[in-house]
Amino acid sequence: MVANTDDAGPGSLRQTIADANTSEHPIFFEPALSGATITLTSGRLRIDKSLTIHTSALPDGLTIDADGNSQVIQINHGHTVALHSLTLIGGIYNSGTLTLNRSTLSGNSAFLGGGIYNYFGGTVTLNQSTLSGNSASSSGGGISNGGALMLTNSIVAGNTAFSGGNIAGHFEEFGSNLTSGDPLLAPLGDYGGPTQTMPPLPGSLAINAAGSINPGSTDQRGFPRLVSSGLDIGAVEFQASADLARFWNIDMDGDGKPFGLEFAIGSDPLLADTGAAGSLTRPMFATPGEASLSFGVNPAAEDFVTWVLQRSPDLSPGSFEEIYHFASPLRYFAGKSVLRSAIFDPKL
Repeated sequence: MVANTDDAGPGSLRQTIADANTSEHPIFFEPALSGATITLTSGRLRIDKSLTIHTSALPDGLTIDADGNSQVIQINHGHTVALHSLTLIGGIYNSGTLTLNRSTLSGNSAFLGGGIYNYFGGTVTLNQSTLSGNSASSSGGGISNGGALMLTNSIVAGNTAFSGGNIAGHFEEFGSNLTSGDPLLAPLGDYGGPTQTMPPLPGSLAINAAGSINPGSTDQRGFPRLVSSGLDIGAVEFQASADLARFWNIDMDGDGKPFGLEFAIGSDPLLADTGAAGSLTRPMFATPGEASLSFGVNPAAEDFVTWVLQRSPDLSPGSFEEIYHFASPLRYFAGKSVLRSAIFDPKL
């Protein structure tokens, strides 16, 4: 049982791995570690035995972070390791047999295999997992594979490398997977559940696209898998309006505009905007008697968003600063056909 977040010493994950006997007795964590991060300061966790590391019993999950100094885990030849419901910041080196279930790897970089480097003879199986936002200076931004690699309902997309941006090497697919293009995922963060995750955003090709292989009842966050007509690819299931409410006030691309605003006016919530058409950064008001501002609106947001603009009283029409927020219950559905909306400023 892991009792603390220390890098090493009694009760640490490193020491618990060293003391573990067999995979028949999974490594669990004390309840007090729920939501904690174990930061590795003395190198990767080297595993030279078969074992299972399981955090799904922690309500707020657990993250293992190599702090930019190394990969998180090294699995040596001849050993079988299963990782369940983890977020790893630092990647994996595998020359044994690795199974990754309902887990996320993001923000990792290496020369080969930013997320996972599967050495010759190694075997990696990904089940309902997400590898995105990783990079390699040579090949395999997501995975560099020199052995056997099997993907089941998993995302390995949105990674970068000089060659083989997502996967370098041969792999087998079961169910449905995303291995190319923009997966349209939220940045790694806290979106509910036990660990940091990367949920699919509205419009993601992962939504309702998973194969028929039994995914279990919950995703990495512990949220229901069956939400709508289909299951999603990857570690996280999009929870419709509940997730939109979680995303709404988060500025995902750091451009000063939260997701809700960008979702409503149709700009890219993952790409910093510079006052492009459709944004509210440079609105032009008409004469004081008419005073309206029209702009494109995402049909999915039209009926349930209240826009509030405040105008500084010492500025003339056509030159003002705005303050916007959303002040109504949030619902999510498709099928609206409204293309334009008008906002009136009573102060003009």
